[in-house]
Amino acid sequence: MRACSARRATRSDNEYMTEKEMMLRWVQTWKEYGPELEKIRLREVREEDNLLSLRLLAPAFDHARAPIRRTSRRG
Repeated sequence: MRACSARRATRSDNEYMTEKEMMLRWVQTWKEYGPELEKIRLREVREEDNLLSLRLLAPAFDHARAPIRRTSRRG
């Protein structure tokens, strides 16, 4: 019995939590880590090389704009 309760206390999944407890945990996690994640996001936005990103994405945009070519006909 003791091993079971110790195992329950250390489990990292949400198997033993009610839906309300899981929601409260989710909210608490975002309160705790949200500001740090926002700092990371802002840093990544500042450091992004937009011209490089556009050059890398250009072929995908060109492909999406290209007309559809049918190679065979079904009858």
